[in-house]
Amino acid sequence: MDLEGYLEPGRVLHLFCRFPQGVDKYKLLVLADNDEECLFFVINSRINTFIEGKEHLLNQQIQLSSADCRFLSHDSWLACHEVHSMKREEVLWQIENDPDKCLCDHIGDSLKQKIVKVVRNSLTLTPTDKELIIASLSA
Repeated sequence: MDLEGYLEPGRVLHLFCRFPQGVDKYKLLVLADNDEECLFFVINSRINTFIEGKEHLLNQQIQLSSADCRFLSHDSWLACHEVHSMKREEVLWQIENDPDKCLCDHIGDSLKQKIVKVVRNSLTLTPTDKELIIASLSA
């Protein structure tokens, strides 16, 4: 299996994540950039209450419909206000060890365009991350 082929921007993966808040769990992620340090946006079931009261963060959440996204069992939100990074080798290791669990689907071009628009206007992402993500999802 050529694992590198699975790391194309826009791929949806179900991976085990370690979060800075100390909560480690499996999450659905959208691959936004596939360099040595892969950048992801996290898919959440609902918007965090911390975000709800902050317009600049709320504007960076994209609603995902389960009718449009086959990989979802219910409507969800793509959190584009921050990136989750993971080493490329870790992502490939997880895919190799459980491809049926990890590999979900791809997002469509219209969703990629929405993400690019949100990222372009982001006040929270670094200029470097913005540049990498826009280039990867626009290719």
